[in-house]
Amino acid sequence: MTPASSPSLSIGAVCIYQGERAHTNLEYAVILDVVPRRGKPEVAAAVRAFLIESGFQADKPVREALGTIMANLWAAWATQGNPFLVMPMRSTDYAHGSRLRKLWLKYKPTTTAVHALHRAGFIELHRGIHFGAFRRRTRIRATDKLVSLFIRHRINHDSVELQDRGLVILRGPKLNGEPGKPINISRGIHAATARPFKENVRRINEALSAANIELHITEKEYIENFINRLNGKKTLIPPHPLRNQLCRVFNETFDYGGRFYRHWVQSVPRELRRFIRINGEPVMELDFKAIHPTLLYAERGLMIEGEVYVPPGWPHEFRKVFKLLMLAAINADDRAKAIKAVRKDIHDRPDMLASFHECLTDRWLIPAFEALVERHKPISAAFFTGAGLRLQRKDSEIAEHVILTLLDGGVVPVPIHDSFLVALSHSDALREAMLSASKDIAGVAIPVKEKWPIHEQIALQNWHVAVLCAPVMDRGGIQEDFRGGPGLSWKVGQCGGLTHDPNRPHAQWGTSGRLRNLNLCRGMQMV
Repeated sequence: MTPASSPSLSIGAVCIYQGERAHTNLEYAVILDVVPRRGKPEVAAAVRAFLIESGFQADKPVREALGTIMANLWAAWATQGNPFLVMPMRSTDYAHGSRLRKLWLKYKPTTTAVHALHRAGFIELHRGIHFGAFRRRTRIRATDKLVSLFIRHRINHDSVELQDRGLVILRGPKLNGEPGKPINISRGIHAATARPFKENVRRINEALSAANIELHITEKEYIENFINRLNGKKTLIPPHPLRNQLCRVFNETFDYGGRFYRHWVQSVPRELRRFIRINGEPVMELDFKAIHPTLLYAERGLMIEGEVYVPPGWPHEFRKVFKLLMLAAINADDRAKAIKAVRKDIHDRPDMLASFHECLTDRWLIPAFEALVERHKPISAAFFTGAGLRLQRKDSEIAEHVILTLLDGGVVPVPIHDSFLVALSHSDALREAMLSASKDIAGVAIPVKEKWPIHEQIALQNWHVAVLCAPVMDRGGIQEDFRGGPGLSWKVGQCGGLTHDPNRPHAQWGTSGRLRNLNLCRGMQMV
């Protein structure tokens, strides 16, 4: 059965094709990070319906675990491409202070709930694997039986909320290469220091939540970038409207790190970010040029002149590799770690591994680092000293300044570390804010560049969205359509298959002017 001929259920920008909603890519998965929203009855009603239909007897802890699991299964199902849900099944994952405990999950009630859902046919379950160096946790995913409960009880984006991870996080030192554990900043000097950072992040998040930010791409692009990635590239976390908040993450003290993280836009591949829309308008991304080398020069009252990355006498075709070398030299604690980091970066990028395989050897890397040090003698004392976190603190201060300046002018930006996305009509305001912020904080107006030619973004304004693409997400569409309106009906067919009103148009515009319903498959057969 092909998508063109399949009966479908359209919910906002989401369209399910009966019998074709499942893919088999277990790496395309999301983690447990949402909980039922307080005061909203939809998830609890679905839990009660499951208990009645399955005949399963559950005590309060198991019922609460079922609610959290169902909330996360719904969030996964509502995400484009229908990813699996990573389901930890080891007792050690539920230890005191763990992330899962912050979701109010305990080992025995949670695993009992998972097995009950599986036995009753409400979820797929793919057990975890631990074979040598290869590990993969258990994956689960809602079946049509559970999806029918989602629909029957009208679970929507207002029914669930993200786990509260805080506006500001202070991490301890890294352990064996893993991120450090969070430090308690709820009282004392840490709380006082964090307070102004939290106030600014809260203001920024309010603006981001009120904005309509969507990714518009074709079905083929979505599959290639978020489900079946080509050339061995790592599977990405899919965009989801619940992940529309930022937090600032500092490292060890408030003098290091501080960058903004966790908005879904930041996980979109750079080649697809140009297809994001803010309040219905195509975007422009502006980027600081070589921000960390420039900051190091500025600390010495100097400016970079000429080519930043490729040393004299080296072929320009190696520029991508020399950018990695520069990042490693600034961030690594010593030369050996820098060499190791560059090797890993090249190995982890199939396109670079194919093009620059010879750059993995000491014979190439050591002279290349020496040439880079020689090219940047004025700042070479900062190389291999772990200066990166200190510079991140400064670039995050610049980013905060840029964002708050734009918000004062009614412009909503999305930060991606040292670059920013804004609606195309606000490009000039963004450029001015970036130059001004870097001048005020670093003492030098750091040059700014466009990620894409502006004329190409202007052309996107005339792109016929209803024919060529669809929003990957539509925060309002699901809830709006669940209220039931003209042309929308749903029912559960045989074997739990979903059908729709054949008279409903494949594409239509909502009252907000946004595309609400497009014949876009969110669970297509993967090949």
